[in-house]
Amino acid sequence: SLQLLKEAIFDKECAPLFSLEIYGNIIGMFELNNLDLVVASPVEDYFLYIDDLQNEKKEHAERITRPFLDALGDEYSVCCQGSAFFPLQSCMNHSCHPNAKAFKREEDRDGQAAIIAVRSIGKEEEITISYIDEDLPFKDRQALLADYGFECRCCKCLEEES
Repeated sequence: SLQLLKEAIFDKECAPLFSLEIYGNIIGMFELNNLDLVVASPVEDYFLYIDDLQNEKKEHAERITRPFLDALGDEYSVCCQGSAFFPLQSCMNHSCHPNAKAFKREEDRDGQAAIIAVRSIGKEEEITISYIDEDLPFKDRQALLADYGFECRCCKCLEEES
């Protein structure tokens, strides 16, 4: 992918930015801050839309789309999986006892993610998410969080540390 990037936008003045080390750091930061997501199959959504049409419109649409549906078989319903960078979510601090979570809801079809409270949040309380699986043992959590460059001092970690 670095080679493709160079071919697309390389500029001599920015040559140091195209080193493997810098590129690796950028990709690493993305991996630490991205959100995995699953999006429903747009092809399946289209066929469901056709199913909801009335009479002649439905018959006409089915005549046109039937060969595609037959060719796809069960593959038409395969969802799209990937990861994305969401600025708000990537700026939120971590807690092993978070009060919110970031995720892509099924009804969010516009490419957005949502931050949802998982417990009551006090008026002055910081909204936090977990960067890792907070059900892991204390030492495992701390080891994973070292990749983010910090040692967690949330209430859960302080309690388990002592």
